[in-house]
Amino acid sequence: MQNSVLSPNVCVHSYSEVHESILMENVDIGRNCRIRKAIIEEDVVIPPNTTIGYDLEEDRKHYK
Repeated sequence: MQNSVLSPNVCVHSYSEVHESILMENVDIGRNCRIRKAIIEEDVVIPPNTTIGYDLEEDRKHYK
């Protein structure tokens, strides 16, 4: 984690990177994820190997 805010009950699994992001309560970041400049709402589970914040067009397809 780098320059990020993590709320209580946040789990960031092994080999995941979180940069310049805000993670609300009860967020679970799966293994091998890359998260950058994101706000993740509470009670969200990010599946393993997910990338958010690196390819804007790809993010638009999945996260509206």
